[in-house]
Amino acid sequence: MTELGDRGRWTVVFSSLERLAMHAGECDSLSTTGDDFMELVPEGVAAMLDPDDEHRFPVFSKVLPVDSVARMWAGKSRD
Repeated sequence: MTELGDRGRWTVVFSSLERLAMHAGECDSLSTTGDDFMELVPEGVAAMLDPDDEHRFPVFSKVLPVDSVARMWAGKSRD
């Protein structure tokens, strides 16, 4: 987990061992489903999937209420 001040607390996750190795070099790893991983992430921590790739994807489910995330995906502001 990384503390980024005003940008919050983040952890990184990888969709493959190759992407993990490109990011961290040779290291220990574990594998689990996305659902199981998110059950383990503490409240207030966001996750970044494949942070070094163009397709990187932030996961805010432990940071923002579900309706806020849905509005972000729909491209709507908080009216």
